[in-house]
Amino acid sequence: MKRILLLMLGCLVVCLALALASCGEKQEQSVDSVCTEHTGGRATCEALAKCENCGEEYGELGAHKKKTVEGAQPSCTKSGLTEGVECSVCHEVIAEQKEVFPTGHKYGGNYTCTVCGHETVPSEGLEYCNEIDDYYNIIGCRIMGIGECEDEELVIPSFYGSLPVVSIDDHAFGDCNNIKSVVIGENVKHVGDYAFTRCESLESIVLIGGDKTIGESAFDGCNNLKCINFIGTVEQWCSISFCSNIAQNGENLSLNGEAVTELVIPEGVTSIEGSAFRGFGSITSVTMPRSVVYIGDYAFANCVALKSVTVSDGVTRIDMCAFQGCAELESVKLGKGIVEIEDFAFANCVALKSVTLPDSVTRIDMCAFQGCAELETVTLSKELEFIGFDAFDGCENLKCEAYGNGRYLGNAENPYMALVKAKHSNIAMIKIHEKTKIISSAFERCNELTEVVIPHGVTVIGDSAFAHCRGLVSVTIPDSVTVIGDSAFLDCISLETVAIGRGVVTIGDRAFADCEGLVSVTMPDSVTVIGDSAFLDCISLETVAIGRGVVTIGDSAFAYCEGLVSVTIPDSVTVIGNSAFRDCISLETVAMGRGVVTIGNRAFRDCKNLTVVTIYDSVKEIGAEAFYGCKSLTEALFECARHWVVSVGFYVDVTQTELDEMDLLNSTTAASYLTKEYVNRRWHRR
Repeated sequence: MKRILLLMLGCLVVCLALALASCGEKQEQSVDSVCTEHTGGRATCEALAKCENCGEEYGELGAHKKKTVEGAQPSCTKSGLTEGVECSVCHEVIAEQKEVFPTGHKYGGNYTCTVCGHETVPSEGLEYCNEIDDYYNIIGCRIMGIGECEDEELVIPSFYGSLPVVSIDDHAFGDCNNIKSVVIGENVKHVGDYAFTRCESLESIVLIGGDKTIGESAFDGCNNLKCINFIGTVEQWCSISFCSNIAQNGENLSLNGEAVTELVIPEGVTSIEGSAFRGFGSITSVTMPRSVVYIGDYAFANCVALKSVTVSDGVTRIDMCAFQGCAELESVKLGKGIVEIEDFAFANCVALKSVTLPDSVTRIDMCAFQGCAELETVTLSKELEFIGFDAFDGCENLKCEAYGNGRYLGNAENPYMALVKAKHSNIAMIKIHEKTKIISSAFERCNELTEVVIPHGVTVIGDSAFAHCRGLVSVTIPDSVTVIGDSAFLDCISLETVAIGRGVVTIGDRAFADCEGLVSVTMPDSVTVIGDSAFLDCISLETVAIGRGVVTIGDSAFAYCEGLVSVTIPDSVTVIGNSAFRDCISLETVAMGRGVVTIGNRAFRDCKNLTVVTIYDSVKEIGAEAFYGCKSLTEALFECARHWVVSVGFYVDVTQTELDEMDLLNSTTAASYLTKEYVNRRWHRR
């Protein structure tokens, strides 16, 4: 038994040894089979490649196998599709197909479509009335409303009986949700405000002939609109006056049934009216002849497919928002005659990368290129005189010349022509390059900035250049500066002294408003205009020396200057604006100039300590409430007391009363009239 147990134990040991040996062999084989570098196999767009040695997946997905998806041409009434691209393996969409809006009918002389044969039949049951001219002659008829008409295809005829249909009233078809298309006849010259507003089923508009006026929001809220088809020429389209845009959602503009893509304005057209091509999605390029001299507000705004624009040499100004929101615009060639680029003209043209301004350009206005995120290079005109507030705001990729803590734009001749922004908002000092001519809104809200010395050679301190620099204590403005822009030093609450150079001509609106620490201001005789609210709420201002060249003191120019005790208005001043010295509660004396013609509404309202005022013969008008609340005013000396008339209200003559000459020659009575009896009246001399 013992021998048997020993034998069994020996067998067990042998088996265990063999098992361990086998395991070690397998482990060794496993270690030997680890793949050090994957190879072989083929990746697709759906699966990774598999290593031919170890079978593991590795690498990246393969490229898509591109396949063109055929598009479809639009018809007169049905949308088409652009070509698309997808993967033939995984069917992932690489280039999405986009809707191409209908072209609209291509009408012949009898208003029958030459493509599909569709005939238009004038709608019946509409509500008409006679249109009368200024001499009570019947010159045609106008449409007042839908009446009993239930047509889905609304056709406004050229004639109703023997009378031409010349006008569509305001709100005439507003909220008529059954209308799917509208044809507006050749004789209709005016489409009223809100005429088709919120016609939510409206898909197409046909306009026949030019020389029309399209009223405010005439097609506003027509959210299903797909095509505007104009029967006429480009010249005729350019003659239409648009109070607002027709296109709502990037619709096609068709000309006689053909979609307008490469728009060429013909020679002879002199102006492109405001909103003329606004929002049309079919236009990809625009070329203008030399005859065009004017591009109106919003003329091409939101033309989302527009890629290139050539502006003719005849154009002198690009109006506000003319190309705003043209998201695909890449190339702009500006004509050699352009003088001014107005507010928001190219704002949010996010694909625009480069702009060269011809030397004719003297002004770039507020936000002209705001939000052009891809804009990298701007070459300024040699003759540039002004850059408006935030003209290049949001142009994050714009390449500027660096000097000190400033960033500059310019040209090959002068790279430091315009100081357009600070290095960062926490700068404590700034050294401005000696070649700089223009300071734009560069230092707005640089609160750590305490002192600024502007070098001789700078001609313009632009809008909001130092606005809200609450640490700024003093500033010296050299004689070379001619313009202090709007809000240039707005809310510089620590600013105590300003030395204004002898070349300054214009002090802009709100230029020094809310400068609470400013104590005195001396203006050179070169200044001709003190802008609206220029020194509004300068509560510490005690003395003001107004230059002898000033012609206009703007509205609210010194309003709420509570510390101002006296003011001398030179003979050069002709207009004292509305509320110019309102609530100057410490003001005791005003030496009125002999050239003043107009004293505006509320000009000296609530100047509670003002005691005497002289109204010279030059004064022709005193506004309502000009001396309201002047409780201490006891003497009003009228140099000429004849022919004074008072009217009810600020602006409108409703009731007129002629004042007695002898009453006005009595300074006490005259003062009472100005502050009490006729204080709410507008005074003027016949």
